[in-house]
Amino acid sequence: MCLFLLASSAFCQEGPGEDSAAPDALYQRSLCRAIEVAQRRLEEASEVFQDHSTFDKAWEVRTAHYLVKTTHSRSLAQEVADGLETMLGHFQTLLDTEWIPSEPFRVFIFVTIPDYNAFGEQFGAEHSSFYGSFYSDQHPEQPVAVVFRGNMLELQMEVTHSAFHQYLERAKPSARQLPLAFSEGLAAYFSLYWAPAYCREQHQHLAEGNRFIPIRRLAAAYLEQFNNNTHELMMELGCLFTYLRWHREGTRIERDAQGKITSEPFSDVVRVLVDGGDASGLETFKLLNERAAALETDFRAFRFPE
Repeated sequence: MCLFLLASSAFCQEGPGEDSAAPDALYQRSLCRAIEVAQRRLEEASEVFQDHSTFDKAWEVRTAHYLVKTTHSRSLAQEVADGLETMLGHFQTLLDTEWIPSEPFRVFIFVTIPDYNAFGEQFGAEHSSFYGSFYSDQHPEQPVAVVFRGNMLELQMEVTHSAFHQYLERAKPSARQLPLAFSEGLAAYFSLYWAPAYCREQHQHLAEGNRFIPIRRLAAAYLEQFNNNTHELMMELGCLFTYLRWHREGTRIERDAQGKITSEPFSDVVRVLVDGGDASGLETFKLLNERAAALETDFRAFRFPE
């Protein structure tokens, strides 16, 4: 089969130009296209038998802005890379920037917790992270590192969370001064893009159990609090930012009859803060601070749509 394809490839290279309309030429071009497809499939099939069991031999998938490495499978890497390309557009829209890196962002997907921990201990003091992923800014390639535990939705949420940190720090260095609740809240907000139903369920769970953390406490949260109460802190922040950007009157995105955005108060606050500006005069900022109690009442009573 391989010898046939090699010989056929040589035959195709010597064939007529694309502008030839003779029946024989049309037949030859069709045959050559079929040979190209067969060659590609053969190469993909043979790759399955290559050794990708260690990270130095991992599968690599490169898209326009991401390079994903994993020992799991090429298809997993491709799915994650494609999803991150979509999320990159959402990052840019909220932050109002078109910045992209000169080299693709790196994402490393580990398939065992010991491998993930070993990498984290070498290249990130905070590798325990919040969701089994972290942005390794100390590594020469500055990758996102994540552990895949068999749940694809969980992987997409976790990798998106850390990919937002990766993008934010690179695109907006001034954002390093953001309050922790804002940087983590935005990352949690983007992770919930993958699971709006999960956002609704988590919000309802917090409401029914009266487990909401007061917004003033959320705004003042520090790293150790996130480590100790990770899931509920993240879910409340992610749902709160979703509520503010898409649902609450006075902070949500508003559009005219033609679909053009006419106002987006929450997004405006985010953009001022990530650019290192003073947002204290904006009404949405005051809502999150001076009028946090009223916001909290509205947020707890809100029910996300089905």
